[in-house]
Amino acid sequence: MDLSRLKRAFSIRILRQPDVRDTIHEEVKDEAIISNYIEENELGDSPKIEKGKTYKLLDMIVDWPDHVEKPKVGLTVDHKSRPHWVKYEHFLKKNSIPYELFEHRTSDWLEKARKYDLIIWSLDSGPWEHEEIKRKITIIENNLGIRSFPTLPEMMLYDNKLMEVELLQLYKLPVAETFISHSYREVEETIHKLTYPQVSKMSKGSTSEEVFLVQSPGAAKKIANSSFSRYGRKTHWPCYRQKDYVYFQKFVEGEKYDLRIIVSANMITGYFRDCPERDFRASGGHKVRKTDLPIEAIEIALKVFHELSDSSIAVDMIKSAEGDYKIIELSQFTWSRTPVRLAVNGYPGYYLLHKDGRLEFKHGMFWNEDEILKVYFEMNYLTTPKTWKKENILPVIEKGNLYKDLSACK
Repeated sequence: MDLSRLKRAFSIRILRQPDVRDTIHEEVKDEAIISNYIEENELGDSPKIEKGKTYKLLDMIVDWPDHVEKPKVGLTVDHKSRPHWVKYEHFLKKNSIPYELFEHRTSDWLEKARKYDLIIWSLDSGPWEHEEIKRKITIIENNLGIRSFPTLPEMMLYDNKLMEVELLQLYKLPVAETFISHSYREVEETIHKLTYPQVSKMSKGSTSEEVFLVQSPGAAKKIANSSFSRYGRKTHWPCYRQKDYVYFQKFVEGEKYDLRIIVSANMITGYFRDCPERDFRASGGHKVRKTDLPIEAIEIALKVFHELSDSSIAVDMIKSAEGDYKIIELSQFTWSRTPVRLAVNGYPGYYLLHKDGRLEFKHGMFWNEDEILKVYFEMNYLTTPKTWKKENILPVIEKGNLYKDLSACK
């Protein structure tokens, strides 16, 4: 923990001062020393990245037709240590899209919002922040006719594990077997019928926070009793509790890693996350491996994207002992730690999906926020998400003829 974080922790935890964070302005350039952003062995035994060398990043430029007017954008600011908003700003500048920084937290936010055609939300962590943004997106989309990124359905799904599972089940996608109930009587009747171990999760939280292995019906009953108590079950959030529900997901016996595949329109990236020693949880362990992605898992991620996203979505999966992939979680937004989003044989790049099912590997490195905004504008301003997916994703899913083109690696 660095000195600034220690000072902040002392101020808010010991002195009980308000937790007010300063805005961080991190300069985003068109090039980067990539070795500063990757861990040792992250790209395998033969990485094609030279230590200390500066590399040009891919330009994410929208081919904007003259007859389509660019929207005026209100860009919100987050307070993360590696903020999203500066990368969104970089994209807007590169594409000459008019924008202003939009302070949405003040009492006059509604009047200020009226002058924008689109508001881009740079999300902070915390359920209180998300509830505020969901309320405000509802108002601007439904009452003012202002577009929002993310959209309200995407924001409702973000960091909501209950909704993730229910929608995956609705569309008959291969989600790991999960029992969710808001009925204590049903929970009492069911916990003895479940196969253990189970994985207990809270609806909100990332990096494996509030994720626990439950070994027996007795342990499950203890979690249920706490959740259905008057004050609910205490969590790592100081002001948020798990109240009146349980989430028990069958523990998937299999490989000691999970796989995250990110689909942003026809650009596909991803990586593996190894479980730390003596831990079943991969997320948050920061043991990342970037190597080629299994084609079966890419097909599952494309199906999820087709049903649940209008721009970009990350699909987390585990390979079972039987060899099939089970979805365990989704994420609408991913933290951009590095511009290396995928690597094949040590080459950084991404897969470009063609309409005939060809997955063409292409060289290139880029920030995730640039990629997401590019596909958002292309799918939502140059066409519609429904039309784009019908023309580009649905034929591939229906035919099931994905195949890889790795000629760029030779």
